[in-house]
Amino acid sequence: MEEPKLLETILAQIGDNRKSKGYSAQYMADKMYMSKDSYRALEKGRVAMTLERFVQITQVLEEDPSTFFQTCWVKAGGPVPKNMNNYFNEWGG
Repeated sequence: MEEPKLLETILAQIGDNRKSKGYSAQYMADKMYMSKDSYRALEKGRVAMTLERFVQITQVLEEDPSTFFQTCWVKAGGPVPKNMNNYFNEWGG
């Protein structure tokens, strides 16, 4: 699996989940204490997605970060892990 594919999948899933919950980009930006333009740039991949921002986004979306990442991992073509925590440990996380 290519890393850009995973990032694209994460960003698309964030947008899909935000829209399915009826949250606007302005709502997300307000909850994350940033401007709407900055949030949109983040969701569109025009600025780097940090782990901190990823966790903030999943919190606003009321999603478990691990489950969200695992879902995106599988959608992007990664192998289905038996336990994602083991994957993180194997990578040195």
